[in-house]
Amino acid sequence: MCSGKTPSRLNGSAKAGDRYIVTALVASHIDDQLIPLSRVLQSVLNVSTGRDWYCSSRRWRMRYSTLHEVWIDLNVIKATEHLTLHCKDLDIFENSTTLFSLPPSMNASEDISMMSIASMSSGGEVTRSLKNRTTERRLDLLTLHLENPLQEGGRYRLHLKYKGQLSKALSGFYRVAYTDKANITSWLATTTFEPTEARRAFPCFDEPIFKARFQINLARPDSLSTLSNMPLRSTTVDAKKPGWVWDHYEESPLMSTYLVSFYVGNLQSVERTLAEGGTPFKVWARPGATEQTRFALSMGPEMLRFLGDYIGVDNPLPKQDVLALPNFISDALENWGLISFGEKYLLYQPGVSSSSSQQKIATILGHELAHNWFGNLVTMRWWDDIWLNEGFATYFSTLAVNHVRPEWDIHSLYAVNSFLKVFSVDALHTSHPLIPSADTPSDLHQIFDAITYFK
Repeated sequence: MCSGKTPSRLNGSAKAGDRYIVTALVASHIDDQLIPLSRVLQSVLNVSTGRDWYCSSRRWRMRYSTLHEVWIDLNVIKATEHLTLHCKDLDIFENSTTLFSLPPSMNASEDISMMSIASMSSGGEVTRSLKNRTTERRLDLLTLHLENPLQEGGRYRLHLKYKGQLSKALSGFYRVAYTDKANITSWLATTTFEPTEARRAFPCFDEPIFKARFQINLARPDSLSTLSNMPLRSTTVDAKKPGWVWDHYEESPLMSTYLVSFYVGNLQSVERTLAEGGTPFKVWARPGATEQTRFALSMGPEMLRFLGDYIGVDNPLPKQDVLALPNFISDALENWGLISFGEKYLLYQPGVSSSSSQQKIATILGHELAHNWFGNLVTMRWWDDIWLNEGFATYFSTLAVNHVRPEWDIHSLYAVNSFLKVFSVDALHTSHPLIPSADTPSDLHQIFDAITYFK
């Protein structure tokens, strides 16, 4: 897309035998040419914060810039001299931008290891040189103009190095401060990408239809920990920076960019895994608050198993992490395998928190877990169908909560609360169709409302 048009413009389809390939249209916005591209089968985001992170006086401090590299594999459906990606507030190192051809013999699902990246980047032929690049800031577009066209049917690997910023804006890749019981301020860094903020962390095709496999590698001081969508595969010492290590994560299944997530910090976890093949389930919170995660931990694994049994499809990912963040832009966010919550909507203190708070925690947690299937595994092509994600997740959350806590009669509460909420919002002049017109990033942020979730 690039232009923000609806999926009626899409006329591509996955090729027979290439079940991992998703085809869509990309508009260049330079000469209005439509370029059918098949999005990356694997995308490696290599995030290095380098010396921008340091420890001093028992505190973890940050200088707020970050260094990154990203590799993107491209399958070209139609020859083109332009390559358009989403990119926002990132400083691309133009001299380090390279494009390599991939061997025809490489299997579509072959893992892009750090070794294969290094060998391709150092010994592979740079098959296409950049002529120049242009940007369209209103739509967050970066277009690379090539000296020679990418060939139809060819496969290429794009390598970009760039610099970003860890802002306090609670979107993109950002930082959050909190104070512990000893009155010591700590920081964590995490991501919020839905709907259009992944482009603030790495150049990408930042639309739901452009699904890809992601392999995340994160650098950190050895005193901290990291998390991402998938389980940790290995940790290696960074020989160039004493006291630093690299965390390498398993490759993800196909997913949209808005679901990618990673975290660096010193939160602590409590874990529970149901017997007989249950998904490992961890809830993370700031030190001193982990006891308040017990209620969520008592509900989450039960609801996750119920949803898999009810739908007839096992939980698609091999683990489930849930973050309780001291400061968060919304109630919760369904990052696949790494759900983020504001503390208010996840932490529960018996004898202090209200019963209505307990029920809200359960229903929001059920909602985000239901997204594992409705939205994450099966995803709308464009944001005007977001009601399919949110409506199904809302409905199935009531089923999951009712399964674990039938004494709450959550169906009755849901019917009353939802109908009243929808009737109230739908009566306003700001009401909108269930399938709204949403063409720009600002439009997209406005459609996450009661009509989308409950109507």
